[in-house]
Amino acid sequence: MTIKINYVKVHFLTTCPKTNLLEKYFRVVNNIKVAEFLNFPKLKITLMGRKFQYVNVTGASKLSYVISFKKYYLSLLEVEILSDISIDSISAAYKFKEKSKTSFKVFRKNLADFKLTIKDNSKFPGVVIRNNFQSKGGCAIYFSSGSLNFLEFKHPKDIFIMKEKIKSALF
Repeated sequence: MTIKINYVKVHFLTTCPKTNLLEKYFRVVNNIKVAEFLNFPKLKITLMGRKFQYVNVTGASKLSYVISFKKYYLSLLEVEILSDISIDSISAAYKFKEKSKTSFKVFRKNLADFKLTIKDNSKFPGVVIRNNFQSKGGCAIYFSSGSLNFLEFKHPKDIFIMKEKIKSALF
């Protein structure tokens, strides 16, 4: 099974959109401009900043979807790009083909380079794993069912590295 990206949050900067176009496509919610476009139904677009140049995009399940949206947005609002797309966070899921027979005690020992937070199994049946050497976000949650969830990662590469370390500790 491959890692499935569930959610990507990104942002980029543009030149200031024309007021008439902003009013046509965006509504104001809590002093922030928000829009959803029929061509991109999964995405929620938020404009921030004094001149609404900061474009925040949430809800994508593929980076290619965001890149397509960016091209659409630039032409629709007649703006120019001022920065590349920056990834704020990625959430993903992976399911091991078989359950691990490794106990949590051995699992913790095998992952000595990781900081583990064990939740009370009666309330939360998973192990939250953070990399001690990764200062910027990102944690994995491993469930005894074999499911592995990744939250708040900044780069897809970090998700793959974390998955391989967890896999080697379990099997």
